[in-house]
Amino acid sequence: MCSGHGSYRRYRGSPGGDVMTVLVVFGSKYGSTSRVAHHIADVFAQKGLQVEVRTPDQQPDLSQYDAVVIGSAIYAGRWRRSIRNFVRTNGPALAALPVWLFSVGPLGNPPTPTENPKDANSALESLDARGHELFAGALDSTHMSFGDRAMIRALGVADGDYRNWNRITKWAEHVAADLALTK
Repeated sequence: MCSGHGSYRRYRGSPGGDVMTVLVVFGSKYGSTSRVAHHIADVFAQKGLQVEVRTPDQQPDLSQYDAVVIGSAIYAGRWRRSIRNFVRTNGPALAALPVWLFSVGPLGNPPTPTENPKDANSALESLDARGHELFAGALDSTHMSFGDRAMIRALGVADGDYRNWNRITKWAEHVAADLALTK
């Protein structure tokens, strides 16, 4: 069950027992990564975890969480600046927690690029993260800035939703199962 509004939402898992609280923090520009982050939170809640979804500018207090999932949209091969800054600023606190990473951005059929953004690779190492997953994104150029539309046009990518929700769900279920083992 979800409560809240805007980019901050609290998801409540099944009551009872020693329930882990997970932070899903994300950086999104046009909403595709936000929807992925909230979907992951829904899956976690269905698995009985307490989940909060926040953006970095909401300055979540990491001492309130048992684990963190960090996700970012990819633009020009990089994570969003807000997520890069969040990782850099909170590195020691994050390194003390179980952390998973995801990136959203490859477009097309098949989605490209297929390699992790360099920021994800750096975070994997510096945070000793338990894993990173690269998910395809969605493109609706009617909501994009002129510069972003020009870049997309140059790449020849068509508008569409390239996200594989089954794959995202399976990854979230895998992370939830790993968390159940760390209780």
